[in-house]
Amino acid sequence: MLYALDLHTNQLVAANQATSQKNLLCPGCHSPVILRKGAHKVAHFAHYRHSCHAFTEGETQEHLQGKQLLVKQLQQWPGNTTVEAVLPQLSQRPDVLYQDQDYRLALEYQCSPLATKRLIQRSRGYHQHGFQYCWLLGRRYQIKHKLTAQIAQFIRWHQHLGYYLLYIEVGRAQFEVLYNIQMADFLPPRYFCYRTSSFEQLQQFMHEPQELFIFPITPEQRRKQLYQLERTWRFPSRHVRNLQNLCYQRQQNLLRLGPEFLATEYEPPFFAGWAYAWRLQRYLEAEEVAQRELYQQPFIKQKEILEKIIDK
Repeated sequence: MLYALDLHTNQLVAANQATSQKNLLCPGCHSPVILRKGAHKVAHFAHYRHSCHAFTEGETQEHLQGKQLLVKQLQQWPGNTTVEAVLPQLSQRPDVLYQDQDYRLALEYQCSPLATKRLIQRSRGYHQHGFQYCWLLGRRYQIKHKLTAQIAQFIRWHQHLGYYLLYIEVGRAQFEVLYNIQMADFLPPRYFCYRTSSFEQLQQFMHEPQELFIFPITPEQRRKQLYQLERTWRFPSRHVRNLQNLCYQRQQNLLRLGPEFLATEYEPPFFAGWAYAWRLQRYLEAEEVAQRELYQQPFIKQKEILEKIIDK
């Protein structure tokens, strides 16, 4: 944490300005904390023991630097900026809280693993108490060859951006938004990227209509898909074996049916597994889609999405 409570003055003390390690408490749980400084580290306070419910995750240098960057940016705004603000009604503390007369924005910079249940709980808490909130991600959440469930749980949707993710790149002191995110079976995700060193410019960009379109699947990409699809049949996973059994029960041929259910273009980032398998299974079973086959997306209504997909 970047601030601690001075026991004598009852005032918050910034870690980069603290001169003593005595009589310093965590503002959340009031347990003693220790000051940590170094030539190559961001000055911060840490608990002697992991007994604080307000700070459930260890802080990395990346996390500390990201919070500093957010504070520096938001302090240029006319309202009040508080780092690690105590919100007793929520039993949680946003990394940075910005407030003015009619607006409260909670910013969370997530660098460590976070369970979906905890993400929903914290997001719902902000929403129910009238806070706008924003999740920004660290480098462990960068999209590489595939869109993992750990990353996908942070995806949100905006009419100007489509499906998007927000990042802080502390090494370059930049904010980044990946938008118009789409996925296709056996292919890397596709998206557009916007970078800026200004949080205000980031907000302006996000509220301006961007050019969005569905990415096509080229003939070369289709060949790659078919090659990977054939590999999954040669070395089947449990789910593919279940599909094979289902095809056998329906007197169908998986080798013939499979390619027919590959999409002809990229799709929204809905599926935890292969979209073709979901469509094929639905075709074979002709019954309600199993909820476990989809990413949990707390920010959109899955029922409406499924109705639109099924209508097509």
